[in-house]
Amino acid sequence: MSRLAALFATPARQALAWTALGILGVIFAAIGAWLLIRGGGDAPPAAPGVVVTPTPTSAASPSPTATPTPSPSPTAAPATPTPTATATPRPAVAGPGSGGGSTGGQSGSAPAPTPTPTPPPAAARPYCPPGALGPGTLPTARVAGALTRGGVPVPAGTLEVFVTFDGVPGPSRLNVDGGYGIDFYSGGESCANRVGAVIGVLVEGRYFPSGYTIGSQPELVVINVDLP
Repeated sequence: MSRLAALFATPARQALAWTALGILGVIFAAIGAWLLIRGGGDAPPAAPGVVVTPTPTSAASPSPTATPTPSPSPTAAPATPTPTATATPRPAVAGPGSGGGSTGGQSGSAPAPTPTPTPPPAAARPYCPPGALGPGTLPTARVAGALTRGGVPVPAGTLEVFVTFDGVPGPSRLNVDGGYGIDFYSGGESCANRVGAVIGVLVEGRYFPSGYTIGSQPELVVINVDLP
């Protein structure tokens, strides 16, 4: 015991002794393991009359390798063309008297504008004023009516109104407030204001017939004038 104690007397000797013991332990452990593996690898001797059939070791089936499925490339959708607005020509409206059998009351047709009456060609006969008819001649009749512009009465003294006979201008007067009134006289066969001439008025170059003729007219010929 004294020798063993003297062996571990100093810390350096204790460390060296423990290291040696550890190495011996590892060596003995390795020898034991080798003997155990060698002794367990041999098959025990078979008894007489017994045939030992070795059991085949099943081979491990290889795990199937997953094959990556390629993702389909996205296909761009074809661009939808933007519709282009096409101007549709407006059908022409057939006026009165045009071919094709169109009527004024056809659905969807715009009403034909009312044409401004055109004065007839001036007759070769001139207008005969009252002084040329002789003294004491009385007026044959009077032409009168309302004078408006867009439905609004025309102020007095702003327009000159002419009475016409077959389109030939005769006597004239400035208008009164919202109206006019002019007396006229009939002449002989050599005059434009003869019996049978169509009576009308002329305002701002626009002709408005009455539908009456001298000799068949009433004492008051009414012709209402509405200017644009």
